[in-house]
Amino acid sequence: MAEPAKNEEARLARLRRLLVLDAAPEPLFDAITKLASDVCGTPISLISLIDESRQWFKANVGLEGATETHRDIAFCSHAILDNKILEIEDATKDARFSANPLVITDPNIRFYAGVPIVVGEDINIGTLCVIDREPKSLNEYQRMVLTGLAEIISKALVVREDGINVIHAKSKELAAIIEDSEDAIITKSLDGVVLTWNPSAEAIFGYTAKEIVGKSVTAIFPPDKVDEELFILKKIKNNEHIKHYETERRHKSGKLIQVSVSLSPIKNVMGEIIAVSKIARDITQQKQLEQALVIEHERLRVTMDSIGDAVITTDIKGNVQYINPIAQSLTGWSAVEAKGLPLQQIFNIVNEVTRARCENPLKLCLIENPIVGLVSNTILINRDGTEYGIDESASPIRGVDGKTVGVVLVFHDVTMQRLMAKEISYRATHDALTGLVNRSEFESRLKVIVSESRGASMQNALMYIDLDQFKVVNDTCGHSAGDALLKEVSRIMQSCIRSSDLLARIGGDEFAVILHKCDLEQAMVIAKKICRSIDELRFNYDEHRFRIGASLGLVMVDKNCTSETSLMQAADSACYEAKRAGRNRVHLYFNDDGLKGAHREDVQWVSRIEQALEDEGFVLFYQRILPLNHQGLEHAEILIRMKDTSGELIPPNAFLPAAERFHLITRIDSWVIAHTFEWMKQNAESLNHIETISVNLSGQSLGDSNFHNYVLSLIETIEIDCSKLCFEVTETVAITNIAAAKNFIESMNKHGVKFSLDDFGGGASSFGYLKNLDVDYLKIDGQFITDLIDNQIGQATVRCIVEVAKVTGKKTIAEWVENQAVENMLKEMSVDFTQGFLKHKPAGLHLLLEPKGA
Repeated sequence: MAEPAKNEEARLARLRRLLVLDAAPEPLFDAITKLASDVCGTPISLISLIDESRQWFKANVGLEGATETHRDIAFCSHAILDNKILEIEDATKDARFSANPLVITDPNIRFYAGVPIVVGEDINIGTLCVIDREPKSLNEYQRMVLTGLAEIISKALVVREDGINVIHAKSKELAAIIEDSEDAIITKSLDGVVLTWNPSAEAIFGYTAKEIVGKSVTAIFPPDKVDEELFILKKIKNNEHIKHYETERRHKSGKLIQVSVSLSPIKNVMGEIIAVSKIARDITQQKQLEQALVIEHERLRVTMDSIGDAVITTDIKGNVQYINPIAQSLTGWSAVEAKGLPLQQIFNIVNEVTRARCENPLKLCLIENPIVGLVSNTILINRDGTEYGIDESASPIRGVDGKTVGVVLVFHDVTMQRLMAKEISYRATHDALTGLVNRSEFESRLKVIVSESRGASMQNALMYIDLDQFKVVNDTCGHSAGDALLKEVSRIMQSCIRSSDLLARIGGDEFAVILHKCDLEQAMVIAKKICRSIDELRFNYDEHRFRIGASLGLVMVDKNCTSETSLMQAADSACYEAKRAGRNRVHLYFNDDGLKGAHREDVQWVSRIEQALEDEGFVLFYQRILPLNHQGLEHAEILIRMKDTSGELIPPNAFLPAAERFHLITRIDSWVIAHTFEWMKQNAESLNHIETISVNLSGQSLGDSNFHNYVLSLIETIEIDCSKLCFEVTETVAITNIAAAKNFIESMNKHGVKFSLDDFGGGASSFGYLKNLDVDYLKIDGQFITDLIDNQIGQATVRCIVEVAKVTGKKTIAEWVENQAVENMLKEMSVDFTQGFLKHKPAGLHLLLEPKGA
């Protein structure tokens, strides 16, 4: 049993004043409790309030039906003794709790973490806690969120207490008003019996309170108005209000009185109508009171509706009347300091680009009375110089006569959102690894150059660069080494070109350069410098040392150029000629080169692919996809290799580009699927340890209706467990063929086939298209994973993808995981699966029949 808090009497008194014990559930507290359970990954979460003898649950997730326990056995009675989080990783190993009935019997608590709910000066009235039936511990992020949620509860209760205090004060004022009011103020029961009767009622109707209380209110009704009472009571019981109803009533002496009455239902704390309030008042005074109440009500309503953001209210002169805590934090001005100051003195806003001071929207709001918003790129400068990107709007506060009596300013911090938007825009036009312009942006700029060159005498040049021996580095040391090499080569090439030139990464190990206003002689000098500089590079990684080279294709861009597409093809052709001539050299494109050099090597691959399809020259490999935060069946991705004449295996990046270029990729996809189906059928009894087998599909296959029909025919003719099958398509392919992708996914879903969206998050529209694609897995783009430890934007992106996946019921897979630190961070982020060289390198498909660890 925990000892009482040192301020126990004050604590209990504060708890009673809050009027929260044994109260009905409230959506805010229920939502906070559910969020705490979700974030901390626990089945149980409670808001527990501690009184003299018990802990009572204000909100409850996971212990439905339970409302309270005895204080003596409550973990929370210990947690309120301190102002920091109390975390019990295993209650059975803690002497304070090992014999506790809540530990050794239902609900069998093993893990507990509780944060005190603090009101006032160190007065802890209860806790927000999370509970698990298994030992565990929270990470720093979960502790931070749990503490933050407890602070939200505390602030909500403080607001409640302020409201209660206001109500008590208002009640006293109201009693005085009723006593001294010149209006008759009456309450009556739902059957019309008078309950209270103020002095003005005595003066107006002639009956003393002693004479009328306990009798029917129809005593003051003329005979022809008695039916009105039935009409009034019916409306009141239907929770309707009667406003400014003009009628006649009878004085004790018998004379008729013209009155204007307002009637309202009186409710108890449960919202039940228990009586009627009636005011007979002077119409002029009532109108004045209404106006004052509407002004105050409107100011309070707009402010409270916006309380989740920063809020500032002003009077008609633009002087600050109220500033909430969030606005105080963003501006740097406290409520006491800001009160009465001109808004522009504390709300210092400038344009993010020009740094010019922004026009105060308050002026427009007061002059024109619209709802006014800030222009984009607005920056709020804090009193201490800190800058925040904000979105803001200003709305007029109007009286009942429609005149503006003040303004409410609502704004919120969008600094991180703007950074994310800039990052997404940057990623859409730049290569994530090297920071260079990507292919799409490069081709757009090349199109402009071609347009400018038509009819002009100036010359530009285009270079197509393909690294030699890059594959050796990747195959020997993995993607991390390849990525490091690409960054180094990018730096070298950037140093060889002029500031006016544009360097881009347009493929895996392919680059392109636009040499602006450059003649042939100068272009050749730059091209040879790049070739020589890369040739001189000695790349060291771990214990390995590599020498690479580069083949360059050079094309002049002049008034005779027809399109950027033909230019890229010509540069590609010249690059192939450079490779064919021995690599590590520059080849200048001439019209009589045609496309022979560019196509020669691809044509050779076409022949080999055709032969492999005819002679079973392909081999299936696989790579495991491993769960991070749970135990379960195994997952694997099917991979393909080609056998050469010596029996060596050729990786897919050598022949798949040619297959796509010459439209053979769908035949390869068909071969892989057919052989995978046959393998699954033959080994059906040995696949009980497998949950999902993923097969990649190309964009050509996804958009081919004949291919769709072929897959359906295989499903109908080859008996396999389709629930184990998962087709994997890249995000770009799916978005490009959105209609075909959606139709194919729907047709496959009918047979239980799953889908995985590969390279997810790399595009600017990832989340926008996700709602249109019913996929089961999101495979996070490897560009976010390779440098995850040092890239905070990448970390934020991965967390965002994980949250979206949770909301949409999808699982997440991180690819290219090559070191333990990255895997640990992914586990903390709640990514579901990982794939990469860290835990498994591709192997022959027959090894998949052996369960992992067997």
